[in-house]
Amino acid sequence: MKHDQKQTLIKILLSFVTLGYCLVMPVVDLNSTHLFHPDWSLHARLHLVWSVTSFTLIGWYCFFLLWFSDISFNIRVNVVTAIGLAINFGFLMSALTKPLYGGELADEISGVPDLLGGYDANLIFVCFAVCIVFLAIWLQRRKSVG
Repeated sequence: MKHDQKQTLIKILLSFVTLGYCLVMPVVDLNSTHLFHPDWSLHARLHLVWSVTSFTLIGWYCFFLLWFSDISFNIRVNVVTAIGLAINFGFLMSALTKPLYGGELADEISGVPDLLGGYDANLIFVCFAVCIVFLAIWLQRRKSVG
């Protein structure tokens, strides 16, 4: 793969991951199953808006780094992959530690069902996103042809 093609592919892969926490997360969380659910406490709503807003702003910064910044490509990719891994591993850590705080991936009462054959859609997407980030890292470190 040529150098320019490889860089474009890396940018596309990381953009897909960034879309998950920059655009998909607000759509999924800012609705009646989460933010506007009547049983959610006011303080929990504040924290949700804070995290969604933070992830969205961080995501837009990642898009800027990937597509418009004149900083070294490797530095930009390193920053975006670190951010993508931090956000996605943060979700995985919350899923792994849910017994400690009484959390659940799905909640039929609140309207957040298990999907995709009984597996949580968030968990599937996050695992897929982590794999894509590692693919981008592997591509970045692989020598270009031409």
